[in-house]
Amino acid sequence: DLLQFLYFIGYFQIMAAVPALGKQQSATGGVSSAVGAAIGAAAARAGKPARNEKLKADSKFLRGTLKEELGDLSKSGFGKTSGDLLKFHGIYQEQNRDADPKSSANPAIFMLRGRISGGRMTPEQYLMYDKLASKYGHGSIRLTTRQTVQFHWLEKGDLKAVFKGLNDVLSESKGACGDIVRNVTCVPNVFEDPFLKKVEGSAKVISDHFRSHANAYNEIWLDGQQVNADEEREPIYGDKYLPRKFKIAVTEEGNNAVDLFSNDLGLAATRSGDDITGYHIYVGGGHGRSHNAPETWAGHARHLGWVDSGKMLDVAEAVVKVQRDAGDRSNRKHARLKYTIDDNGLDWFRDQVEKYSGHRLEPPGTRPIKEWKVPSYNGWFKSPDGTWSLGVHCMSGRIIDQQGSYLKSAIAQAVDAYKLNVELLPDQDVMLKGIPDGAKDAVTKIFEKNRVDLKPPPKVFERAIACVAFPTCSLAIAESERYLPQLLPRLNVLLKKHGFKDEAPVFRITGCPNGCGRPYTAELALVGQEPAKDTTGGSYQVYVGGSSNGSRLAELLVEKWPASKMSSLMDQLFKVWKENRIGKESFGDFTHRIPRPQLNDMLSVVPQNMRLDTISKRCGVTPGTEKD
Repeated sequence: DLLQFLYFIGYFQIMAAVPALGKQQSATGGVSSAVGAAIGAAAARAGKPARNEKLKADSKFLRGTLKEELGDLSKSGFGKTSGDLLKFHGIYQEQNRDADPKSSANPAIFMLRGRISGGRMTPEQYLMYDKLASKYGHGSIRLTTRQTVQFHWLEKGDLKAVFKGLNDVLSESKGACGDIVRNVTCVPNVFEDPFLKKVEGSAKVISDHFRSHANAYNEIWLDGQQVNADEEREPIYGDKYLPRKFKIAVTEEGNNAVDLFSNDLGLAATRSGDDITGYHIYVGGGHGRSHNAPETWAGHARHLGWVDSGKMLDVAEAVVKVQRDAGDRSNRKHARLKYTIDDNGLDWFRDQVEKYSGHRLEPPGTRPIKEWKVPSYNGWFKSPDGTWSLGVHCMSGRIIDQQGSYLKSAIAQAVDAYKLNVELLPDQDVMLKGIPDGAKDAVTKIFEKNRVDLKPPPKVFERAIACVAFPTCSLAIAESERYLPQLLPRLNVLLKKHGFKDEAPVFRITGCPNGCGRPYTAELALVGQEPAKDTTGGSYQVYVGGSSNGSRLAELLVEKWPASKMSSLMDQLFKVWKENRIGKESFGDFTHRIPRPQLNDMLSVVPQNMRLDTISKRCGVTPGTEKD
C-alpha cells in the first residue's frame, strides 16, 4: 500500500527535514538551497532500508515461519530471520559462549524477558516466575534494569510451557524486546503514596496503549485462534513497527530512581496534593553505542516541555509516531530517537510532536523543576497503613540459591506465606510489600533460615549494576556479572583504606558498549572493550564524572584498561578524590570538576600514551551541548 511504499523509499525521513528549515524559503515561495540540501542529506541518510525493515514488513505481523520452526525439534534453534522476529515475542536466541560454538553438544538456548509494567507483580505472578525458573531456567531469576525478569538457558522444546505459565497468571513477554515500545519503568512506591499510585496507573496505561495488537503471540505460543494476517492492523506501529527499540520511564518530578534521562521518552509527574497536574516530557535518551564508531554515542534525554495530565497520552503517542515516521530506517546504528533529534533539532521535534498531538507544550524553563534525587530502597519501610515493605539487595539482579545463601527460596517462601506483592526495582533489587506488622519478625526469620543477610550492603554494593554478559549474551566482549563479585569487595577495601566509611561512587559495569547496565550515567563505570581468557574480566573503558542522581553523563578516562591492573587505578582515583575534593564533594562531582590534564597528572599509574587530554571520543550528549 501507499504508506508502506513511502516508508520504503524513506519519504518520511526526507520530509522531516523540511519543517525545520521552512523559514528559509525564498521570497518567491520556492524551496531554498538550504532546504534542498537538507532534503538531499535526508535522502542520503535514508538510503536503502535496513534488512530488518523488509523482514518486519514481510513477517505478516510478526508470524514469519516461527510456528513451523518451533515444531521442528530436530533443530535446537531458529533461522536468522526467525531469530530476529523472536525478539518481538520477548525472546533472544543465544548459545553458551563458554563452550565450542560449533559443537553439536552446544545447542541453541533462549533468554525470555517478561513484560511487567513498572515491575509490579502479584504474589501469584512472582511465584509463577519462580516456579518456571526452577523448572526451565537453571533455577535462576534475573532482574533487569528495566524492572522485569529474564529467564536464561531455556530450551526450544520448553518455550511453549513457559509462555503458558506466564499466561496463566496474566503475564506475558509480548513486546519485551524488538523494535517496539518495551517494558515501561515506573518510580517505586515504598510507602503506598496515593499520588505515586496514580503515577503507577499512568505507567500501566502507557504500557497497555503501546502494546502490540498482533495476534501472532497467541497463535504461536498459546495455540490461540488464528486470524487473517491480511486483515490485521497495528494502529500505532504499522507493519514495520519502529526503526529501533523504544524505552519509556515514568516517575515523579525529583525522583530519578528510574534513570529517566537514559530513556527515549521520560515523563516526570507534577503534583498538587495527591493529584497529578501534568508531566515534564524528556526525549532522546539512550545508552547504546559502538566502539570505534564516534558517530554513535550515549544520549541524555532533553527537556521538551510540560503538558497537562489530560494530554499526556496524546503527547506520548505523538513522540512515538514522530520517531516512527522520521527515524532512520537505513542504518540501525543511527535509528534511535536521540539521532532523529540530533539530526533535526529539538525545536523541530517539539513542533512535530505538537502537530501530531494537537497540543501545545509549555516550554522548558517556564516552571521550576525539583532537584533530582535517588532514594535508597534497601531495608525496612513502614507504610501509613501499618504494613511494611522490605527492600532486598540482589547482586547483579541474580535471584538464585547458592551454597551458603538461598535467596531464591527465601523470597518465594516469604511471598507465599504472606501473599506479598512484589516490586522489581530499577537497580536490579526487589521490594516485598504488604507485610503485616505482626509478621515482620517472621519474615526476618525466613531470610535468616535461608542464610540471607538483610542488613544494608556496603555503600559501593548498594547501587552497583552489572549486565549479564558472558556466558550467554551474544554481544559481550568482556566479563560483567561474573566479574562484579570479585571487583566490588576490592573497591570496598580501597574506599575504606582512604577513609570512606559511608561514601562510595555509583558503580556500574557492562560487557559491551550497548549500555544495558546504564554505565554512562554512573559516577564510575567500566565498559567491556577486549575479551579475557577466563572470568577475571578483560579490558575496559573507564568512565568517571557522572552524577550520583543520574542527571549528568560520565566522561571517558582511559581505554583498554586491563582487569589485572584495575585495583591500582581505583586506588589512585580514590586517593586523589580524598585529597583534593571540596567538602563532601562526591566522586562524580570531583572527577567532573577537575580538568582532564590535571586529573591525568594525578594518576601516575596511567601511562602517558594512554592519557586522554580531552574527550576524544564522544560518549554522549549532555543537555545544553547538543546542536539544535
